[in-house]
Amino acid sequence: MSIVNTYKCEECPKIRGEKNHWFLGHFRPPSKEIDFNGPNRGEILIIPWDNDRAMLEMFKHYCSMTCLFLAIARWGEALIFPADLPLLVVDQKFVESHPLVPEE
Repeated sequence: MSIVNTYKCEECPKIRGEKNHWFLGHFRPPSKEIDFNGPNRGEILIIPWDNDRAMLEMFKHYCSMTCLFLAIARWGEALIFPADLPLLVVDQKFVESHPLVPEE
């Protein structure tokens, strides 16, 4: 008896069928000390669907280029705006009392 794996797209509710042209993606974030020329710069690995590799935990499953590009955008956004980045809080009274253009 053969085992049938069911794969769901990471970005949308689609389930992989027999004739779908899906992709596998692996996203490794860079270390805290980003070195764009060193081994800690992070990586994105995109490959066409491969049944053997699809079972590996390191790969995420994407049903289309659209969903794959969404994942790439999220990965890049996380580099620019990390989750531990403090939120900017604006005090409206302070802004009103300190205009950018000095009054004449």
